[in-house]
Amino acid sequence: MQRRTAKYAVPGILKQLEAFDVLIRQETGNTLDDYMGIQFQYDEAEREPDFAYPCDPVDSILMASTGWDGLHFSFLTDFGAVKDLDNAPIVFVEPIRYL
Repeated sequence: MQRRTAKYAVPGILKQLEAFDVLIRQETGNTLDDYMGIQFQYDEAEREPDFAYPCDPVDSILMASTGWDGLHFSFLTDFGAVKDLDNAPIVFVEPIRYL
């Protein structure tokens, strides 16, 4: 299923966070995830999410997850109206678990 049509450049904030992660690894041997509990998962090659839940907004692009129960953050593209992801709203998705 095609989730969206627009391709976006890697947002500047993610580039900055990646550079910060490199610095943290050099200085401490730990990762940004070790301190923040968040894993950035933006797929630069495809610029598509590597997974999607049925509850995700159809115009969203995965950006990061917590690694717990599917909790994740996504850029909301407003169906391509957002020109670049640095100006896109970020949504938090908490998938519902069925008992």
